[in-house]
Amino acid sequence: MSEYGPSLTALKLYKRTSQKGTTYFTGRMGLLKVALLKSSETTDDGCEIWNLVLQQAEEKTRQDSKPSRQTRATANEPLPEARSSRSAPNDPLPF
Repeated sequence: MSEYGPSLTALKLYKRTSQKGTTYFTGRMGLLKVALLKSSETTDDGCEIWNLVLQQAEEKTRQDSKPSRQTRATANEPLPEARSSRSAPNDPLPF
């Protein structure tokens, strides 16, 4: 494996079996749901074909103490009354 250089695990897929007995793999990559589904097609030499399907994932409700992205974004916005059109004295960037 060292001849290929360093590697990075981009996502983990979990092997699942449907009620019909079909094997497939699922996981998440950031804000995407990922599924690896076996196609009914095969290559000319009989190899299996797998389709990688990506779908936008819904934002999960967090049960832990970390604030959501929306909460963090809102928390970082200045309050309307705190905004001023005047620049601070000695401010090198007047905007």
